[in-house]
Amino acid sequence: MMNQRRLLELKDKLKLEVVVLTYPISPDRQIQLIELLQQEWDRTDVDWLQSMRGMYSDTLHTHVALGLIDRKLVATASIALPIDHPEVAVIEDVMTLKTSRGLGIATKLTNHLLQIAWTAGCRSVYLGNAFRQNSVYERVGFKRVSGAIMRCVLPGQSDPEITFYASGQPTTIRSTTWGHLPGVACLLAQPLNSLVVDFNRGLVSSRYISPLRCVSNFTVLWYDVQAQAGQIVTLIGAVPNRVLGLASLTPQPSPLRKHIGVIDGVTHDNYSADLTKLLERLVETAQQKKIQLLQAYVSTTDLKKEESFKAIGLSTVTTFSKAILLDNKPITVKLMQRQLN
Repeated sequence: MMNQRRLLELKDKLKLEVVVLTYPISPDRQIQLIELLQQEWDRTDVDWLQSMRGMYSDTLHTHVALGLIDRKLVATASIALPIDHPEVAVIEDVMTLKTSRGLGIATKLTNHLLQIAWTAGCRSVYLGNAFRQNSVYERVGFKRVSGAIMRCVLPGQSDPEITFYASGQPTTIRSTTWGHLPGVACLLAQPLNSLVVDFNRGLVSSRYISPLRCVSNFTVLWYDVQAQAGQIVTLIGAVPNRVLGLASLTPQPSPLRKHIGVIDGVTHDNYSADLTKLLERLVETAQQKKIQLLQAYVSTTDLKKEESFKAIGLSTVTTFSKAILLDNKPITVKLMQRQLN
């Protein structure tokens, strides 16, 4: 378990003490950190308390950097990376008290976390940040990919994602865990050909729409599917936690629609032929859950996804015109169904 301390120089001759801890952390640290985060946000997409207690620590390392001036906690930032063969990490919850901004603290903490990622073997780090010129993250090597998505690559490399998504890798299908969070963030940062990533959760490819989320794409999907007792599966490549695709099954709310399950999924363009295998796995899950009617929503522009839905026995029952508005152009969405039991 990581527990580091460093003393760094700030502007105005101030000293910043940086303490890095690994979740789970002690109850007193939990309270201290949550009180700091609540100065900026009521909540974020990640459940702070569960995460700090180590709820996800069996598959995901989360390191939190605390910034202190004169022993007072004034800033924090965290990084999450898979425990097994990390290639990608995500930075989240970067926050400095208003009274301590302008001293370069966020830059110091973010750079410190990057070094943790590189030492662990990561080659790309992603974070979400609303678009603005001269972002603090650019000072430590991040570049804006699209919309809210920013990325920093290991010094000396240009595009490790070429390797991540190279064709011809052996693939396996696994139940999704929190260790897949960075891989999902990386996958959904790619300009995928499929317009709709997940219709019910409003996830759309960055090829077509400037994204508003990065890291939270995973948590939005995870918490919603878990709340409905559904399942998410991932397509894993040659390296553990290298996410090439994912698919979800979401049973509908009880009691009136408990017999219905909504299915969706997406893969990297190089693995579009594997989407059918992901969906077939979820058909088996739906049958085990006694779901009687399987539904899917597919944009009329996503022809390969539609073919995958047809391959698992779904057929179109109706269409919704203007279900999606893309650059003021309406996109029709098909509702497809299959009776299971």
